[in-house]
Amino acid sequence: MIDTQTVEQPKRRGRIPLGSKKSIEKKIIECNKSLQHPTQQNVADQVGVCRQTVANVLAKYKINQDDLEEYKINQPDILMGLQQRISGSIDDECIQRLL
Repeated sequence: MIDTQTVEQPKRRGRIPLGSKKSIEKKIIECNKSLQHPTQQNVADQVGVCRQTVANVLAKYKINQDDLEEYKINQPDILMGLQQRISGSIDDECIQRLL
């Protein structure tokens, strides 16, 4: 008799159940952003889906690795520019309306 407690279960492959599709897509995007040098196979192994699923999700949301790397490099400057625009648009009149 095989002890099922010690046997490692294979990773899930194939069609994603509809209920968990959005959560899988979110995991793929988060994993793709968090890895230092992500490849589709690395992301697929981390999330537990096939490489083709990763490719489809990245294509669906038009996530390009070169654009993502450029954003990561320039993120502090981008956020600083947004903060300046937001703080520049707030004046005394705007604050009084909120009170």
